[in-house]
Amino acid sequence: MILILTVTTIILVIFVTPPRIWIRLDGRKIVKDHKVDAHTFGKLLIQIQKQVNIIAEARYGKTIKPKFRLFLAEIQEGSVEATLEFSGSPTLTELQNWVAETHHQVYQAIQEEDEKTLDKTIIESLKDPLYGYRLLTSIEDVIPPTENYFIGISKDPSEKIIRLKSKQREFVRKMKNKYQQKATVEFIGIITDLHGKDPRYFVIDTTTGERIKVYIPPELEPQIKEYYKTVPVKIKGLMAKKARSREMKELKEVLPQKEIPLDKIGKFLLKEPILIEMEYDMEGNLWILKHKTLSIEGYGKTYKEALKDLEDSLEGLIVGFLAFKDEQLAESAKRIKKELSKYLDLNDFSHKYKPVVVKPLPIKEG
Repeated sequence: MILILTVTTIILVIFVTPPRIWIRLDGRKIVKDHKVDAHTFGKLLIQIQKQVNIIAEARYGKTIKPKFRLFLAEIQEGSVEATLEFSGSPTLTELQNWVAETHHQVYQAIQEEDEKTLDKTIIESLKDPLYGYRLLTSIEDVIPPTENYFIGISKDPSEKIIRLKSKQREFVRKMKNKYQQKATVEFIGIITDLHGKDPRYFVIDTTTGERIKVYIPPELEPQIKEYYKTVPVKIKGLMAKKARSREMKELKEVLPQKEIPLDKIGKFLLKEPILIEMEYDMEGNLWILKHKTLSIEGYGKTYKEALKDLEDSLEGLIVGFLAFKDEQLAESAKRIKKELSKYLDLNDFSHKYKPVVVKPLPIKEG
């Protein structure tokens, strides 16, 4: 007798409903005769997708961002109510739920104008203040400019709708400015390359040794041309989130920087910060660092080279003063030594730089 065993494999398929965001647009001037203002509604949809992308990128990075694409579902009649559904993917449901929940928390804090809760959500969820700034910029763009209508958001149709009206615009603008300040970075350097074709940008060689690509807003273009390869500048703005390059997407300010405070010059730690003059020689492509009162200077093709040359100049000054007694110094040298004593104690270096005893030559008699 032959016994035949049959093995049956059962595949259990579990369908997980993707998370949703319910939106509502209410207002007679926006929604009437069963029609909606296309520009207002379209902008709302675009910005909500943008907000979801910002939250997702802050948490999971750019590569996963396409997995958070939203689709319109369950279009309702009457006031414009629509459901935005995440693209179906059971493996991503947990991640999508986190993004939807964070989005909801941000809107709720804005409705209540609760600065403390909004700060907590942004800091804990988005980490980088730049993402907070970008998110609030997008939300500001969809808040109604007048009381003629409001927008509503909920994560479940059974829940109370979060309503954003024009009165919340000022709060969002205040918070956006706060996070813009937090996200703003500054660099000091020389504008070494200038590209006039769109998109217009320049390259700055910074005092930290970086080369940063900076996009030029039209209102700052005249200043950029004036400072190009002529004077060191300080720039302030918002950096782009790019792994391979350093780019400043939003330039907020550019100013000439003729001095730089230093708390040390190379190996010499100073008792108090010293202001060093900065210049740039366009013909020789040279950084110039100097302090006129101390009569020290440094030159170099880069800021780092100029700073090393300035260090050598300071070292020569120290060695020189250790070689002479005060009564042997000219009045001008005494003034320099007095100025130097504000920043360094020469006695600290006597063991390292053994004084060279300089004796005056004997005077021959007639």
